[in-house]
Amino acid sequence: MKKEMSVKHPVYSVGDEVYVVSLSFIDRVKGEPIQGEVTKVGRKYFYVKFGWQTERFYIKDNRHDRYSPMYRLFPSMQAFKDHVAYGKLFGKLQQAFVYSGVINADLGQLRQIAKILGIEENDDEN
Repeated sequence: MKKEMSVKHPVYSVGDEVYVVSLSFIDRVKGEPIQGEVTKVGRKYFYVKFGWQTERFYIKDNRHDRYSPMYRLFPSMQAFKDHVAYGKLFGKLQQAFVYSGVINADLGQLRQIAKILGIEENDDEN
């Protein structure tokens, strides 16, 4: 049973289903996560078995336990899909605002975007 440690990092129990994605360039080309299972939970680490291997992750932040992490963990397939969609949308927004220099939006639309992002329009400057 997953318990929420924080909004970002759930705490896992033995038997929980998780999804593991390789951070290796070669493996990332495939792009699909591998289903795994939590096999052991300790005080500092938990272990996930997927395929023929078992890897260790930190409980506090679900980070892979290596000097150079090779895997990223997701609590569900939907969480993985949301992560991919977030990255694509963020990239498009970043490209629209930073690289193009021209935004196809009127002042009202820009004010709506600023409001959503919590940016206040400053009327004091001339």
